[in-house]
Amino acid sequence: MQDVPRLLMSAVPVVSDLAAAVPAAAPHLVDDWWTVADAVAGQWAGEGGEAAAASLRRAAAGAGTLDGHATGIDAAAAEGLGLIAAAALDLAVIASEFLLECAGSAAAAAGAGPAAPLASMAGMQGNAIEALMRAGDRLTRLDGELADPTATLESIAASDVDIPDAPTVPAAAMVPASATDTAAGAGSSAVSGAVPGAGDGAPTPQAKAAVEHALSAVGTPYQWGGNTPGVGLDCSGLTKWAYGQAGVDIPRTAAEQTVGRPVDASELLPGDLVVWDGHVAMVVGDGKMVEAGDPVQVNPIRTTNMDMGFKGFWRPTG
Repeated sequence: MQDVPRLLMSAVPVVSDLAAAVPAAAPHLVDDWWTVADAVAGQWAGEGGEAAAASLRRAAAGAGTLDGHATGIDAAAAEGLGLIAAAALDLAVIASEFLLECAGSAAAAAGAGPAAPLASMAGMQGNAIEALMRAGDRLTRLDGELADPTATLESIAASDVDIPDAPTVPAAAMVPASATDTAAGAGSSAVSGAVPGAGDGAPTPQAKAAVEHALSAVGTPYQWGGNTPGVGLDCSGLTKWAYGQAGVDIPRTAAEQTVGRPVDASELLPGDLVVWDGHVAMVVGDGKMVEAGDPVQVNPIRTTNMDMGFKGFWRPTG
C-alpha cells in the first residue's frame, strides 16, 4: 500500500509533459493550394489543365478541412490529457490521506491494550472503504469531464474529407503494349510497320497522313496536357497533333473531338476517331487503334474505357 501514492504521484509529471508536448496547429497553408490551382488553370490549356486545376481545388478544400480537424484534435487531446493529469493528482492525494490515517491508527494501537489492534484494523477497513468510494467518485467525475473532448474526437473521426485521387493516365496505360510497339522509339517512322498496311484505305490523304504521324509517336511518354511527340502527349494531344500535321485542325479536348460525321463500327477506316467523354484514340487499320497510354501505344479497338461515356466513332475528313 505504501507504494500507491508514490506511483500515482510519479505519473502526474509524465502525463503533464504529454499534455505540454501536444503541438499547436500548424500554420495555415491552404491559401497556397488555391494559388497553385488558379495558376494551373490560367497557364495550362486544354483538358489536362482543367482537370489538374479541378483536382487541386478539391485538394485545397480537403486541406482546409484537415487543417481544421488538426486544430480540433490538438485542442481535444490537450484538454483530455490535462483532465487526466488532474484526476491522477486527486487520486494520489486520496491514497496518501488513507495511508496517513492507517499509520495514525497503527501508532495509537501500539500503546493501547490487547484489544486495540483489532479496533485499529476495523478502523483501517472503514478508511479503506471511504478512500475507495472517494476514488470511484473522482473517476466518475473524470468520465463526465472527458465527454466533451471525446465527442470532439469521435465527430472528427466520423467526418468525411473529399481528397482527390492521385492523377492517373487513361485506361490504355493499363493495357500492356506489344513488344513491337514498345521496341520502337518515339518519332520513328518505322513504327508504322507495327500495323500491316497502316493508313491504307483511309478515306482521304489527310486521314492517311494523320495515321502515319500518330504511329510515329508510339513510345512517347504519357503527359497530362502534353502536346509534343517524343517528350509527352495526352490522348487528345496526340490526335490533334497528328491531324494538325496532316493539315486538319481539330479541337484540343477529347470530348470536343466529335468532329466531321459519326460512323458505324462496321464502316471504320484508318483515321477515324474513337471518342469517349474523357479519352480519344485513332483507328489505324487491322482492327487496331493508336492512343496515348503510358507510353503512346497500339491496342485493339474497343468501346469501353473505365467508366467513361462512349461518344462513338467519328470521321474528321471524308
